[in-house]
Amino acid sequence: MLGDDWGVEDRALAVLRVLGLEVGLDRRVGHVSGGEAVLLGVGAALLADPDLLILDEPTNNLDAEARAALRDSLSSRRGATLVVTHDRGMLETVDRIGELRERDDRTADLHWYGGALGEFESARATEGEAAARAVTAAESAVARRGRELDAHVAAAGRRSRQGEKARAQRRVVGLAADAAKNRAERTDARVRAIHEQRLAAERERLDQARAALPRDRAIRIDLPATAVPSRRLVAEAAGLVTRTGAELDALVRGPERIHVAGGNGAGKTTLVATLLGEIAPASGRASVAVSAGVLRQRLDVLDPSLSVIDNVRRRAPEASPQDVRDSLGRFQFRGASAGAPVSTLSGGERFRAALACVLLARPAPQLLVLDEPTNSLDLDSQARLLEALADFQGHSSSSATIPRSSRRCIRHGAGPSRPREAR
Repeated sequence: MLGDDWGVEDRALAVLRVLGLEVGLDRRVGHVSGGEAVLLGVGAALLADPDLLILDEPTNNLDAEARAALRDSLSSRRGATLVVTHDRGMLETVDRIGELRERDDRTADLHWYGGALGEFESARATEGEAAARAVTAAESAVARRGRELDAHVAAAGRRSRQGEKARAQRRVVGLAADAAKNRAERTDARVRAIHEQRLAAERERLDQARAALPRDRAIRIDLPATAVPSRRLVAEAAGLVTRTGAELDALVRGPERIHVAGGNGAGKTTLVATLLGEIAPASGRASVAVSAGVLRQRLDVLDPSLSVIDNVRRRAPEASPQDVRDSLGRFQFRGASAGAPVSTLSGGERFRAALACVLLARPAPQLLVLDEPTNSLDLDSQARLLEALADFQGHSSSSATIPRSSRRCIRHGAGPSRPREAR
């Protein structure tokens, strides 16, 4: 029992130190950041030292150093570890990967691959190429059988016309003519049935080959085509001091990409919320001069009592239900899933719903503020989000590590910081 474990506090602090979290055990969980909350949960699981440790997206909201510390801790464990994750760094350290593939009947198959991420991606690419070749071969076989059937039908037609012509010219008459016609029709029907059976078999093989193709479950992201002129004022902070003590003077203009960096608990989320006017500053002022779309770690943009489509329509009231449904299809919400209550969604589905609410809002946001935007996204969807952010014509700011779409970095530490003014 915990009451008899006199060394539990020292061991708990030691586990948290290994994970890079220096926090008193008497601190309330409600007062920690999202990343610190994740580390506390992982630390509690590691402290129990189970034979089998199961972690669900354990690197969400963690900074790069914390992710590295967590990977090292898991690698040194004596027991078995099962991790549900889309974190590429974590996937580089595993012994094998199991991929769940959803089928059309909403069930899923589990496919196992030996090795880490590199071997997995190589094997999956090989499978995809083989499946594509099988489809091409099956399509060719269907086309060939179709041509053979068409040729037989054409030949039978010619023979029939020739027979009718002979009868008309009275070269073949009476019972002999009727018997010849019946034999020809029976032969034609038998041969035609053989061709049709062969064509049906090839079509079935084609359906099977297409079903074996890897399903593209990645989201389709078309960011709002909202251009920000190069000198347009986007946001400004003058003598700003947040409640955590961070200082900031910044002038942001035009279509920049800004990455807000810093350790867990450094106050990145508080800084962004203060800039947006959601939290009152300790001193100074901040303002945003354009329409903003904000995706927070806690996904509080969603109303759990409403459906996915109703959540989006709250942000785009002038859009028709069909237009919203069409747009939600790009986020993998189709049919009944678009009408599902948010409270029934999985973590990954809730994240996609929140992302849809932000990106499909009207008026279209000229400033995107994304707090850990790759949380719970699969690898292909992460890549498409980064591509979309790179092409976004407005201004975007993110606290995730997304170097491909970052042009300027505000490194936010625990102490005061004064990033330079944007040019």
